[in-house]
Amino acid sequence: MIAKVALVFLLCFVCSGDLYASGTYRYVPPKPPTKNKPPIDKELYAQGRSLFSQKIKPKGPASPALIRSQESRLRNIQSKLPKSIASRVNLPSMSSSLSPTEMAALEYYVVTRYKINLY
Repeated sequence: MIAKVALVFLLCFVCSGDLYASGTYRYVPPKPPTKNKPPIDKELYAQGRSLFSQKIKPKGPASPALIRSQESRLRNIQSKLPKSIASRVNLPSMSSSLSPTEMAALEYYVVTRYKINLY
């Protein structure tokens, strides 16, 4: 009787070995949910990048009131840029020659590229 129980136990043990031989288990972590980001305005981004890298020159002089407000905004942007970038660019010097659309493009580029919160 003990021999029969041992034989059944042995057969179950041997047969169950195939169940674990299905290959290695590869853990794949779940992907985080995607955030609904607004699409990038490519034209505005390209214009801001060109102004930031000084590949294009701003259009011309602005009114004195506009110059003061732009200078304070550009100083704010300059202070929030990463140190390695801020040392290469002098944004407040551009305040006398940016039109409102160019200023908006420059702000859009900096916010999009460097993930800076200006407000």
